[in-house]
Amino acid sequence: MQVCDDGNRYGAVTRILHWTMAALFAWQFAGTALHFFADDTPVADFFWSVHRDIGFLLFVTVLVRGAWGLFSLHRRPRHDGILRISLSGRDTSPYTGS
Repeated sequence: MQVCDDGNRYGAVTRILHWTMAALFAWQFAGTALHFFADDTPVADFFWSVHRDIGFLLFVTVLVRGAWGLFSLHRRPRHDGILRISLSGRDTSPYTGS
């Protein structure tokens, strides 16, 4: 598996950062749902006790992914057709603030 992105596919770093963020978001949503619907249970207490730590880790991962996205912007895969049009703004907007 390639480490960096190239014109044909995303590299290992991009994929790992993507799926790490997805898992952290899922953890946060599950913990919040448990806190709301099943408060005062051991599982909810566990999820809620690490909510801030997971949130900080997610924040750092977002910053790292943004920096990596800017670093590899020129090497990202190209998309064709309607997918290219729909993704064109998404690829840069999280990193430029627009």
